[in-house]
Amino acid sequence: MSRVTAGFCLIYLSIAVALLLRYVGSSWAAGSRGELCDAKADFALANEDYPAAIALHRKVLLADNDNALAHYHLGFAFGMTGHSIDEISEYLSATRLGLRKWDFS
Repeated sequence: MSRVTAGFCLIYLSIAVALLLRYVGSSWAAGSRGELCDAKADFALANEDYPAAIALHRKVLLADNDNALAHYHLGFAFGMTGHSIDEISEYLSATRLGLRKWDFS
């Protein structure tokens, strides 16, 4: 990776983290519409089956691309598999769609 690309990624990551930290502070995650995510997709995520969680959350988003919580969960799964650019992209999508509470517990 070139220095320019690495520098750009670091700046992008810093901005994304700053945006995420702005919305931290709740005991549960919910979108502006209070939507829920898919039970099978969330089960895979909870069981740390990240490849399945990614595939299932992508399927959820094909049916409802405005599901902020599904974008958040997909971002988390991407992050756990080392795909940080995809992770950040999904977190930013979740934020744009109204996700304001960012705690997995």
